Amino acid sequence: MVIAVAAAPAPVFPELPDGARVIYVVTKSDLMDFAPLGFLAVSARTGDGMGELVKVLAREAGRLTDVAGAPALARPRQVACVRDVCAALERALAADAPELRGEELRVAGAALGRLTGVIGVEEILDGVFSGFCIGK
Repeated sequence: MVIAVAAAPAPVFPELPDGARVIYVVTKSDLMDFAPLGFLAVSARTGDGMGELVKVLAREAGRLTDVAGAPALARPRQVACVRDVCAALERALAADAPELRGEELRVAGAALGRLTGVIGVEEILDGVFSGFCIGK
């Protein structure tokens, strides 16, 4: 996506490659009577057109990043957390005793908390002390 910006009252845009998705923005719109058809007109001085520009950019960012789709797991830690959640849920489904199901659901919830950033004090302490050898 290309955001082509040129200033009024006589905006001049560079030549752009064929097939590129272009958003044309004319700045200093307070110096013009009207914007050319298909162009966004904005004025930093008056604030006119800024809301529309933000809407267009948000729409295009959403389209380009596929916001509606599932987020990608970017780190090995995230993949491990999802695997831990799935494994714990599978064990919970297979468990006969309610106590075992409950424990596996707790384990799944803790793994989900690690993924989403909701981590309790116990997990923080476990992480800190797992890397240290406490002895004599």
